[in-house]
Amino acid sequence: MTLAAQSKGDKRQNVVDAARIELVIKQFLQEREAHVFTTTFEDLHGLAQAGLSLPAFGTPHADYFYGEIPCSLAMHDAEIREQYEWQTGAVRAETLQAHQYQPEAMPGILVNAHGPFTWGKDPVHAVKSAIVLEEIAYMARFSQQLQPRLTAMQATLLDKHYLRKHDKHAYYGER
Repeated sequence: MTLAAQSKGDKRQNVVDAARIELVIKQFLQEREAHVFTTTFEDLHGLAQAGLSLPAFGTPHADYFYGEIPCSLAMHDAEIREQYEWQTGAVRAETLQAHQYQPEAMPGILVNAHGPFTWGKDPVHAVKSAIVLEEIAYMARFSQQLQPRLTAMQATLLDKHYLRKHDKHAYYGER
């Protein structure tokens, strides 16, 4: 450890903050039996910064995410001032719980004014979730430009596309 990062060094708080982030993420992933998360997306940051969820407009969305991809509530000032990194992790878990989503059915969310986060049972699935999330965000943005009053797809179609691939009786695609 460099002198700047040691107990009285000027970079000490950076090390403490990074450790807090890692601990929150580790707990979040362990509770969901996941291993990886990622957060680097172009189209999704706009949705998150606007505080908007991503509706399920079409079957590409439904093939991987079972419902609207939620955006968390805005964090309270106290959460931002005190233990920000911990709270940023906690808001992800709270958002899944508030929407009654299981992490395997909703492998990503948007954190209000922050950005997207995805996860998976292993690094390959986490990255796949990230790629799919970015692509469906792009399709949604483009679709809404073409049809500004676009609404979410029918629940029956959402169920069919998601459950045929992910239900215990899955019969289509990767199992």
